[in-house]
Amino acid sequence: MTVDFHTHIFPEKIAERALQNVLKNTPELTASTDGTLKGLEQSCEKAGVDLSVVLPVATRAGQFDHMLEFAKYVNDNGKRVISFAGIHPDDEDIYGKLDRVKESGIKGIKLHPDFQATFVDDPKYVKIVKYAVESGLIVSFHAGIDFGLPDPVHCPADRAAKLINKVYEGNTDVQPQIVLAHLAGIDKPDEVRKHLVGLPVYFDLSFIIDRADPNLIISLCREHGTDKILFGSDSPWSDQVKLATALRDMDFTEQEKRQIMGENAIKLLKI
Repeated sequence: MTVDFHTHIFPEKIAERALQNVLKNTPELTASTDGTLKGLEQSCEKAGVDLSVVLPVATRAGQFDHMLEFAKYVNDNGKRVISFAGIHPDDEDIYGKLDRVKESGIKGIKLHPDFQATFVDDPKYVKIVKYAVESGLIVSFHAGIDFGLPDPVHCPADRAAKLINKVYEGNTDVQPQIVLAHLAGIDKPDEVRKHLVGLPVYFDLSFIIDRADPNLIISLCREHGTDKILFGSDSPWSDQVKLATALRDMDFTEQEKRQIMGENAIKLLKI
């Protein structure tokens, strides 16, 4: 089973506008789908992806209800797609909202420190992540630089490590429920090695498989442990077909490929 742990879609009525807004602000990007559930389903079929996880980003407080309803719609109607919920650190009644996520059967939440202008180890994030983890929810973070919002970087490796230590209170013998996207910040691999390798956290490979040195990716994955690495594309901002093919062609062992392409995600999602 192949699982893409990092994708994005939008409600049909705003998908075209949402894509154009991102492409206008980040002209080096292209879109590989039309940004809809149907478009992602078609991409999954072409790429041989059995399941994609949608990660909605709340860019301001007050978007929770609409995003929760769309996530529930995706989960009720997707054939190869499930959705997490989006939450903003400035939302009111954080615990109540996380309870609603859990009660809805949604498996996790997405946080984006750059779009939410909040450093990853901020007490507001610690509060959210600690309660989410205690509730059995997965938490996916954007990590490292966002090329559309390059300065400052709100989730550098050292501060991500502080968050993890605060959430788990220094205990490293736990089953990770936190995911750091983009190999935890591939723009600064030495910082990832220094602060994050070996901690109880997953890294996903979204947006980097065809943009970084394959040898660097392989070495960093092995140092961290390939049992804590997840395939991700960042569709529509990367092409699922291209990235799935590139990962299958990399010099990982067949066992490592099985772990990264799906086994680790299945364990994390408990499916």
